[in-house]
Amino acid sequence: MSIEFTFFQPSFGATDSFIYVLTAVLLLLSIISFVKSKFDVLNPSFIYSICLTGCCTLAALYTRTWDLPMHFNSALIIMGMFLFIFSWEYHGRI
Repeated sequence: MSIEFTFFQPSFGATDSFIYVLTAVLLLLSIISFVKSKFDVLNPSFIYSICLTGCCTLAALYTRTWDLPMHFNSALIIMGMFLFIFSWEYHGRI
């Protein structure tokens, strides 16, 4: 028998899901990226964000069916990667 060490205590089940908030935030960030790139659909930050938004929307539609939780720390990693790509795209290399 072992004791698991974690920084974040995971919450299981679709009722504690963060996927709806993540989908809304990613949609907002996709719109900002699209406008900031002067409506260029081939901009890498827009392509990355709209693909993630599509995947999160699909996951949000089937959250209850699949019993698919989205933890807060996973959402922070996804949003952090988008902000990294967005800042690299518009402010030069980091």
